[in-house]
Amino acid sequence: MTIPLERICWELEDSNFETHSCLSNISIYNVRDYFFSFNKNLLEGWNLPTKVNISDFSLLDSDKDSIFKFSLFIKDELPEFQMTIIAARKGNILTLKDEINSFN
Repeated sequence: MTIPLERICWELEDSNFETHSCLSNISIYNVRDYFFSFNKNLLEGWNLPTKVNISDFSLLDSDKDSIFKFSLFIKDELPEFQMTIIAARKGNILTLKDEINSFN
């Protein structure tokens, strides 16, 4: 499963902290299942938005699986949007690749 994203990167040079964004793709391998949930407030005319800003990412490992969670928290302790991906733990399960010349 490959998910396109625009992520915020940071650089530290001579005690100066600089942020920029870049286009990337996160690929998750050996996906066994995935699902998402969302608050109806995210719907625009009963359609999900084409882009969702993710505020939290978590990874949980067990003996057999890795569970990735991408979440958006706006006002509540419960996520407004959450995508859960379950991948079998076999070899490489995650890569992040930046698009060339996409830094802003």
